[in-house]
Amino acid sequence: MLTAYFVTVGCGACQLLAAGVPVYTEYNYLDFGTEPTFFTPTGALPGQPPFDEDIRQKIQVVKVGTNYKFDWGGPLAERY
Repeated sequence: MLTAYFVTVGCGACQLLAAGVPVYTEYNYLDFGTEPTFFTPTGALPGQPPFDEDIRQKIQVVKVGTNYKFDWGGPLAERY
């Protein structure tokens, strides 16, 4: 039976290191659920019986980075 769900949870923080240079950290948790899979052995051990296995897919990601903000003298203005 396929458990069909997808969960994403994350959080982050940003701090200004210098003028125009923010540093950030971010954490993301992803859960893709559980899917049963049926395996039929082949190759080196052909006499082994087929079996079921539940495949659970989870990912945890941590990101750390920095950006640079270009300061080109203010916002662009449209002129007609």
